[in-house]
Amino acid sequence: MHNNDRHGRDVSVEYNSDTGIMLTVQVYPAWRSTLEVRKDPLEEHFQGVMGTVLRNSPDAKLISEGPARVTQNGKSYSGKMAVMTMEDFRARGKPSRKRPKGISELRLFRLGEYFIKYRMAYSEAIRGKAEKEIKGFMISLKWPSEEG
Repeated sequence: MHNNDRHGRDVSVEYNSDTGIMLTVQVYPAWRSTLEVRKDPLEEHFQGVMGTVLRNSPDAKLISEGPARVTQNGKSYSGKMAVMTMEDFRARGKPSRKRPKGISELRLFRLGEYFIKYRMAYSEAIRGKAEKEIKGFMISLKWPSEEG
């Protein structure tokens, strides 16, 4: 676990599965980056995070974007998700024409005053297996209870 600030309000955990999935979960304060109250903070932050991924990976291509759901502590939460293809970063030593494609997923949720962000990366060759494993992981990882 990594404390990303001195108050312990921004934390992240990294997981690596035996099948080749790299997954990071980060919990951090949900702050407003705009003064426009009409804008949905989750949607606004999701677009910002997805834009950063696409800008920082020139070979990234957005495959899909849409709603995400997760059930935690008996309650269903709505969020946003994006799936992108990009060069599999684990194969950077290979000549570019032989590098396999990788999949990068982003899922973002809001829990009270916090965002919960999942970032997953895996080879396109294991996509079906990875989707099942990620689904099981998301069910098994328990969020803290909402206060109040």
